[in-house]
Amino acid sequence: MTSAFSHGVFVGRFQPPHTTHLAVMLEALARVDVLVIVLGSTRSARTPKNPFTDEERREMIAVALDYAGVPRERFVFGGVRDLYDMRLWARAVREEVARRALGATRVALIGHEKDASSTYLREFPDWPYLPTRVKSDLSATRVRRALFDLDFGTIERLVPPPVATFLKVFSEQSAFAELRDDDAFVRRWHAAFVNAPVPPTFLSVHALVRRGDRVWLKRRDERPNSGLWTLPGGRLFERLGAEASLRRYLNVDVDVSLCRIFDHPDRSLLGREVMLAYEVDAEPTNGGEWWNLSDALAAPESFYADHHRALEVLTNTSRGT
Repeated sequence: MTSAFSHGVFVGRFQPPHTTHLAVMLEALARVDVLVIVLGSTRSARTPKNPFTDEERREMIAVALDYAGVPRERFVFGGVRDLYDMRLWARAVREEVARRALGATRVALIGHEKDASSTYLREFPDWPYLPTRVKSDLSATRVRRALFDLDFGTIERLVPPPVATFLKVFSEQSAFAELRDDDAFVRRWHAAFVNAPVPPTFLSVHALVRRGDRVWLKRRDERPNSGLWTLPGGRLFERLGAEASLRRYLNVDVDVSLCRIFDHPDRSLLGREVMLAYEVDAEPTNGGEWWNLSDALAAPESFYADHHRALEVLTNTSRGT
């Protein structure tokens, strides 16, 4: 077919894809020749907020579109990581679309401005905006809640049938059991502060410890996401300042130099957590491992929260996708 637009761009996390996602895609495909489906939060570790891998999300979307009778050549996938900087993120989206939409003559942006998560739509003023006519307040958050509650009756009403089948199989895997435990922990954590007079803000200190082309990393030993890698450090000790807390975590008495603050409001599942990142010239002695910097940068799925992004920023080695 030949439409007014050679390509449409639909950006979302699709964690998981639900019936409204599918309806918007089908509406878009009636208005564009090829739909570029850009997955957000790619190459991240599984979390209760992002429980599915890139491959799993692509599979669910593909089977849903196939179920709806859409030929495979009518859509392509792209992806961008969480960069915690809207300007850099928008540039990464543009670069990804350019790679996936070779020969594009006119690109349109597909979307629905429903809440704060839709503000990204304003970052592409040169792409004609095609607002969806689909009216729905359904969110993937609701689907995830049903999934963690093992409420498959609700799931079957909220997602396309092949996606419901995928989720049922997924719920029987060990990865889901771990996610469900993390979800329960996160819910208990937030419940503990529900009566606080103001939303709490937590302050942590972490260190970039570097020796040439190696960096010192530590495995996280608490929920959520126990076992993932982090920059060494943690929350401030109750009776210590920031630098003294960091020295205790590293178990070394050494000068430290504050080099960056990471304070994106969505960087942690546990609420507002601000990270003070220090550069430290020391040899930690209380657990951890040396990684080749190149290996660490190539493994964002192995890191907790935004620690991989922090490592990129602190070592000036940014990668968009």
